[in-house]
Amino acid sequence: MKIGISQRVEKDSRTGETRDSLDQNWYRLLNYLKIIPIPLSNLIDFDSNYYNSLGIEGIILTGGNDLSYLRTKSSSEDRDLLEKSLIKVSIELNKPILGICRGLQMINSYFGGKLKPIKNHVDKKNTLYMNKKQIDVICYHSFCITKKNIGNDLEILATDSQGNIEALRHKKHAITGIMWHPEREYPYSDYNLQIIKKTFLK
Repeated sequence: MKIGISQRVEKDSRTGETRDSLDQNWYRLLNYLKIIPIPLSNLIDFDSNYYNSLGIEGIILTGGNDLSYLRTKSSSEDRDLLEKSLIKVSIELNKPILGICRGLQMINSYFGGKLKPIKNHVDKKNTLYMNKKQIDVICYHSFCITKKNIGNDLEILATDSQGNIEALRHKKHAITGIMWHPEREYPYSDYNLQIIKKTFLK
């Protein structure tokens, strides 16, 4: 199975280069699941023909960079445009999407939701409540989604101890988002593997 995967935008102040990059941990995790990642440039003109030409069966929206409307140093308008196209085309083709951290934030924003700044969630252990169970994850985000700011037709899958949304899915489309990073955890937990398998390996 091949999955298209978005990349973060990084600017090298020394060379002036703007680069698309992907954490190698994604290759390790997806190889473990026998999934082939197809990295997507943030400058491509993505449509249904491009999607089909790649032979992919789903999309992962990875972490890194803030959404452009937040106007932070790590914001990327190019990445926003690509990922909005990825969501739009995936819906048109009825293909699954899994959003990771920023990916969840992009999903929420695409469907009309908002973000709120949050402190002490970067490289911090966080206890979540999911399916009436507690799970511990390491978070790396500076913005959160509250129940008041959830996008249209999205439902909550997990919250933190403060009630902030840490996982959600679309009520109609095959779109799921989580706020933590399964690729940074090793050995891989069953719940992280099951989230990916349930999204792509049904």
